[in-house]
Amino acid sequence: MYCDFTTRWQNSLVLHERRHTGEGMMKCEHCDYVTPDKDGLLRHQIKHIGKKPFVCGHCNKAFARKCELKRHELRHAGIKSAMCHICGDTFQQNQSLVHHIQAQHHGLKVYKCDQCPFESGYYSSLLTHRRAYHTNEKPYRCEFEGCNYASASTSQLRVHRRKHTGEKPFKCTMCNYASADSAGLRKHVRRHSNLRPYKCNMCDFDTKHSFLLRKHKETAHNVMTNCKYNPRQWSSMVTTDVNSTKQ
Repeated sequence: MYCDFTTRWQNSLVLHERRHTGEGMMKCEHCDYVTPDKDGLLRHQIKHIGKKPFVCGHCNKAFARKCELKRHELRHAGIKSAMCHICGDTFQQNQSLVHHIQAQHHGLKVYKCDQCPFESGYYSSLLTHRRAYHTNEKPYRCEFEGCNYASASTSQLRVHRRKHTGEKPFKCTMCNYASADSAGLRKHVRRHSNLRPYKCNMCDFDTKHSFLLRKHKETAHNVMTNCKYNPRQWSSMVTTDVNSTKQ
């Protein structure tokens, strides 16, 4: 028993357990992505080829895989059937909800860095951490002419692109606020509610914001962050100009 992951499929359990044991893990030859699933690796490598044959009929956005298109089309339909009972976040897939609760609210951190004490509940966060703090790899570059921006993660690049386009797709349903990223909207929505989802596991302290919980643990309980780097530097280290150099 490695963690609280559950599934009705034996094959899914076997593949998940390999993430803990490292058995049979396969690495992408183009980036740091690893997986125990051969088909998953092949699907991932399509991203590096650049072919995107599946096009959305609503907005013409193209995708490398049909399943990605289907997930995208759910956004146009406004379908998010799985809601977190703790913080109110919604998800299009039940498995995504389970993963969210385990990592975000139960503090389950199964992905560990092999170079420092950093650990995370999300494999994507581990990849971004490695690139930002250990390899300095920034494979995702802005395609707008004259822009040298590069990032260690695709999510940061998507948010950056919106600076060029002015797009703010995440809109508050209670006021006119709009944000370029979902995190900004989540923080804003909490102003309209009394939800305080971030709770200290050492005392009764709770808060609306994760950074306040980290600060509380550091000051009240002398619990420091896992990584040797200051998390407040995360944004500047993850997304920088490719022509810049560290001092």
